[in-house]
Amino acid sequence: METTGFICLVHMLFVVRNIWALDSGGLRHGKSLNCKKDEDCIEHAVCSQLNLSNIVLQHQFCICDVGYVMFENKSRDVCLRVASQLGDPCIENIQCSATFGADTECRRPYSTAPSGFCQCKQGAKLVSGLCEMISKIGDSCQVSDNCPDNVYCDRSVCVCPYNHVANSDRTKCIKSSNLGEACNEDRNCLNTNSKCYEGRCRCSRNHVDSASGSMCLRLANNLLDQCKEDQQCLLVSPNAGCIHGLCECNLGYHAYNNICWTSIGLGEYCSDSRQCISNSNITALMHCHESRCSCIQASVEDKKNNECVQVPSSTLPQSVSLYSTVLCLLSVFIIR
Repeated sequence: METTGFICLVHMLFVVRNIWALDSGGLRHGKSLNCKKDEDCIEHAVCSQLNLSNIVLQHQFCICDVGYVMFENKSRDVCLRVASQLGDPCIENIQCSATFGADTECRRPYSTAPSGFCQCKQGAKLVSGLCEMISKIGDSCQVSDNCPDNVYCDRSVCVCPYNHVANSDRTKCIKSSNLGEACNEDRNCLNTNSKCYEGRCRCSRNHVDSASGSMCLRLANNLLDQCKEDQQCLLVSPNAGCIHGLCECNLGYHAYNNICWTSIGLGEYCSDSRQCISNSNITALMHCHESRCSCIQASVEDKKNNECVQVPSSTLPQSVSLYSTVLCLLSVFIIR
C-alpha cells in the first residue's frame, strides 16, 4: 500500500541521513553519530550496528530507540516518541505519520500551541490502521472504506443509502424529507419541485401539493392546460377542475375569456352579462338587464327553447328603425 511505503521511506531516510551526517563529521546533536556505547548518543537514542539491505556496516551509529523517530529540530537532531494511537500527544507531524501514514497531522488546538494531538488530516479517516484520504460522495471508490462514514461504494462510486442525499460539500449523507417534513436545506427535500421553506419541505413556486401530499404538481395557467388533479386548475379559476386530463369549468359553469362564469339561463337572476348563457352556449343575443338575463333589443325570446333568437332588421319595431336613423344622421352631422 502507498502509505506503508511512506512509513518505510521515513525509516530509510532516517538511517541514510545518519550516515550522511557521519560522513560529514556531523555533530548536530552535540555528540558524534559514531559511537561505542549508548551513553555516546542523545536522549532516546541507542548505539547500534546498522544492517542495510543485508550489508552490515563496520561502524556503530547512534539511532533512535524503538518507538522513537528522528526529527531535525533547527540546529540539532532529536528523537521524538512515535504515536501508538490517534489522539496521542505530539510536537511534530512525523510522530503521527510514522505510525498512521502520510495523511495524518499533529493538530494543535490553536496555531501557537506548543503541542497537539495526532489526528487524520481533514478529509481522511482511519482504515486498517492507517489514515487514508476518502472520496467524496459521487467520486470513484474501490470499497466502502474509501467513502465517508455511512456511505457505500456501489459500482465503483460512493453513494448515499436509500432516502438520503449528499450535503452541499458531498462529505456526508443527510436524511431526505417528504413534503411537510422538517428540513435544513433544499437538498433535504426528496420530492421533485420541492424546496426547504421555513424549515419544512414545500412545493416550489408555480407548483401545488397533490391530493396525497406525495408529489408537487405544476399549476395550470390557462383553461385546457393539461392536468392530473383538480388543484392544478385553481390558479386559473376556483370554479375549474381537471376533467379528462384538461383544466375545464365545472358543471354549472362556462368558460369566457379564460374564466369560469356561473351559467345563468334566460330570465334568471344575474350580476354580469358574461354569466348569461343559452343552451350551454354563450350568445351575444343575451345580456344581464335589471339583474336578469334577458334578450337584447335586436332579438326576441323563444319560450319553447328558452333562448333568444335574432330577428331580421325588417321586422324590428319602427321605434328601433327610427332610432337607428337618428343616430346615423347625428354621426354625419358631427363628421361635417
